[in-house]
Amino acid sequence: GHGLSSPGNPEDEYAHLDISGSIVVLEWGDPDAPHGVSLRGDPHFKATVAAGRDAAGVILLAPAGMDLPDLANETRSSLAVPVLVVAGDDADAVRSAALDGATANLEVEVNEARVDANNVAGLLRGSDPTLRDEYVIIGAHFDHLGMGGEGSLAPDATEIHNGADDNASGTAAIIEIARAMAEGRRPARSVLFLAFTGEERGLWGSAHFVAEPTIALEDAVAMLNLDMVGRVAEDGVTVFGFGTADEWDGVVDGVNASLTNPLSVSKAPDGYGPSDHSSFYAAGIPVLHFFSNTHVDYHRPSDDWWKINVDGLDRIAELTAGVAARLAA
Repeated sequence: GHGLSSPGNPEDEYAHLDISGSIVVLEWGDPDAPHGVSLRGDPHFKATVAAGRDAAGVILLAPAGMDLPDLANETRSSLAVPVLVVAGDDADAVRSAALDGATANLEVEVNEARVDANNVAGLLRGSDPTLRDEYVIIGAHFDHLGMGGEGSLAPDATEIHNGADDNASGTAAIIEIARAMAEGRRPARSVLFLAFTGEERGLWGSAHFVAEPTIALEDAVAMLNLDMVGRVAEDGVTVFGFGTADEWDGVVDGVNASLTNPLSVSKAPDGYGPSDHSSFYAAGIPVLHFFSNTHVDYHRPSDDWWKINVDGLDRIAELTAGVAARLAA
């Protein structure tokens, strides 16, 4: 059939088939979705599910009249098994052969394409001759989803996903914090500002930094992460990571109380989560992740600049800068 993943559905025959070592032949799309398009009906998603069940390969049967996909437009990461798309009379022949239990051999040529993607770093050197070799890290990722595709919650959209909140907001905040701290009194400890690439692909930039750091990680006092801080509502900000250091309650509460317009801070203990602070917490570094919460525009083209709460973004930047200053003092 269509090879749709329906966890927990007792009528899902596909889930109970042993496809280990087999080439799986699947119909294109999702007949239950409007326009036949959905995340679970995406060929990349179907192939990922099949590969996870130890399939040897996947052949997708294109509907009549559909143009074959152009690999030049494929921007997602490579799959673990060969995937073919066939159309027209060839699709009919493969469908009949599969129903007859035929065997097949697939020969696939892989042409690897690589591009460079860079993290961006800035250092505010500390003033104390001893403490300047310790670091407070402030980070935010600057990548998003491009024209959509994998990760988009508008899977049929081919518009630019601007990512104003995710994460132009965090990128703007880190630049403003760097400006303010550079113009103020020089802290005793050094402050390392890191803008990460590849977060949306799986924390690639932060994971790379932790694996190949430009400083001794044991000299890192803490890592403060800004990801989606542009949609403050009702003065609220959620801060993750309070369980990663005993001092966080006193530090954050003290800084917040000193602000002209304090925020309502919701505290979450976990140091792990789907953002770059996880890479640092896994390396044993205390972390905080500042987050103004998700919304209906998340990972959609509608996450645009004019929906940003600028005043709220300023206040989170001020709170983060104050925490960093207290840590680096």
